[in-house]
Amino acid sequence: MRVIAAGIAGSILLSGGASDIATAKTVELLRSGFWTAFGGTTGDATPVCGLMASSEQGRVFAVMWFKGDDHLTIQLFKPAWTVPIGMQVDIAIRFDDAAAWSAKAVGMGNLSTGSGIEFKVPMENVDKFSGELRYANTMTL
Repeated sequence: MRVIAAGIAGSILLSGGASDIATAKTVELLRSGFWTAFGGTTGDATPVCGLMASSEQGRVFAVMWFKGDDHLTIQLFKPAWTVPIGMQVDIAIRFDDAAAWSAKAVGMGNLSTGSGIEFKVPMENVDKFSGELRYANTMTL
């Protein structure tokens, strides 16, 4: 196992402050195609696990579960985005031709790849969301 690059994964895992990023301890558990599974703890020692995919253009999609949460946390980053930290934005995310998921996302900074957004998927919707994600060929935001 190796520590995931702090520039992307450290800032993905944490929407807290820079001190959290510096003390996060996550490791790559498995890599398959574009996907990387990771686990470990956040800067405040909260256990976390998740999957992330990133592109050469700096786009990142991450699905995470933090111990104790009653939801999954989804984070998306794109270098060209300029969503102010804390700003709420309405989003729709669609996998293939399935119905779009609507959510209120919150702007969050990323130290290395630009601006990002974060939204939550309640546990009662996780099976449907993860099923659509798992079998999708495309995702549209």
